[in-house]
Amino acid sequence: MFSRPTGGTIYGPGIACGDGGAACTVTMPNGITIGFEYQLSTGYTFGGWAAGCPNGLVTFNGSPSCGATFNSSGGGGGGGGGGGGGTYSITIDNPGTGGGGGFVLGQEIACSPGNQGQCTRTFGSPTTITLIPVPFSGFSFAGWVGAGCGNVMTVDSAKTCTPDFNRNQ
Repeated sequence: MFSRPTGGTIYGPGIACGDGGAACTVTMPNGITIGFEYQLSTGYTFGGWAAGCPNGLVTFNGSPSCGATFNSSGGGGGGGGGGGGGTYSITIDNPGTGGGGGFVLGQEIACSPGNQGQCTRTFGSPTTITLIPVPFSGFSFAGWVGAGCGNVMTVDSAKTCTPDFNRNQ
């Protein structure tokens, strides 16, 4: 599905492809659209997504292919800097709680009822992420429960978010 890039890592459900992993292939049912995220390696910038996955989105029909380009930002090193530190985390309460109506995909997060608990991702600095709630057949996504939670959100403190999937009537 992905050719393994250098300079960053592509993340999604079952995918950690690039400098941070070698899992570059995943199988999904036809018709499902999945969003992928990337994380840069030190000294690189994001160059863009390949034609098969504009904006990091892939619709599975057969065997899709996708890719990302990471460009060396060049330059030497500098020193200095200091300070800061800290971590910022998001925890997705298992979408299986109360019915198992779907799963959640996001930057290095693939959380489904099979996770038997919570899915957590920690960042070294405040980070804007995209979460994609995907309801199972017969369910719909009603929204997020939790302060500051949404499909696009900034993880700038410890956050716990719960997707609200409702059974269709």
